[in-house]
Amino acid sequence: MDTFAALMMTDLLGKPAWMWASFMAIVVTLLAFDLGVLHREDREIGVRQSLLLSGGYISIALVFGAWVWSYLGAVSGMHFFTGFLIEKSLSIDNIFVIALIFTYLAIPRQYQHRVLFWGILGVIVLRAIMIGLGAVLVTEFSWILYVFGAFLFFTGVKMLLVADNPPNLEDNVLLRLLRALYFALAAMLHRFHYLKYALALVLLFIGAKIFLVGIIGKTQPVISLSVTLGLIMGGILYSLWKTRGANTPQSL
Repeated sequence: MDTFAALMMTDLLGKPAWMWASFMAIVVTLLAFDLGVLHREDREIGVRQSLLLSGGYISIALVFGAWVWSYLGAVSGMHFFTGFLIEKSLSIDNIFVIALIFTYLAIPRQYQHRVLFWGILGVIVLRAIMIGLGAVLVTEFSWILYVFGAFLFFTGVKMLLVADNPPNLEDNVLLRLLRALYFALAAMLHRFHYLKYALALVLLFIGAKIFLVGIIGKTQPVISLSVTLGLIMGGILYSLWKTRGANTPQSL
């Protein structure tokens, strides 16, 4: 028992092993509950249930963030909420891409949740590997942090350049036959048109602060969170204001 306790207190990537084990237990429990209880049978998920599920998961994330803030301090808490805010905003674009994929492959709506679930599970595993590998690389080779910063910076530049150039879907025969879902989403997502620019600026900001850390030092977490929140909220509000009364895309 003493050996197990000592193992759980072992430092792993800057935090005790028991924290990582607890976090993974929470994630696995939520995934098992989602697939094994809430969606044991394949069925079409309505808008109301989707909103309730999304609200539930957001609430869990906020509670977890509050625990991080209280237990690990305000700095760690602000880091968590900054990352969560960026990831949640990027997911808006992911919704559009995933809908196109489902439409292209003609996946029935009652099976889409299961397909999406296993896709997300794969992403979680891959991200865990990449985060662990990235943390080790940064610890051993501090210069590689600049490589990550350059990647984020140029990703932001690319997003700015292609924000107004969506893929041409009219030439795709399959999308012409399954495109009701596409237009349904397009009618909603066009209201967030300028959010892409805000997200691009967030990536540019993060990439730039990594490069400047050797000159001006680390950016205070409260500044990072404030800039990220300000840019994203500004992008959302400006999008809603700019597209008010705009005609939604219509199916042909």
